Amino acid sequence: MEILNAEQVGQRLNLSKQSVYRYARMGALPSIRIGKRVMFDWQQIRHQMQGKDESKTAF
Repeated sequence: MEILNAEQVGQRLNLSKQSVYRYARMGALPSIRIGKRVMFDWQQIRHQMQGKDESKTAF
C-alpha cells in the first residue's frame, strides 16, 4: 500500500492539488480520510484507472 497526499497524487496525474480534492469529492478518485487529512491509496487509484477506458477518463 502506498499512501499519498493530494500534492503527490497531483504530480503523478499531472493535476493541481485542488483538482485532486475535487475529483475525490466527486468520487472519481478513491480517498481515505485520516482525521482532518485526506489521503490517497495509489494502488486503488491505479486499479480504478485500469478499469476505465482511458479515452473517457476525466484526468
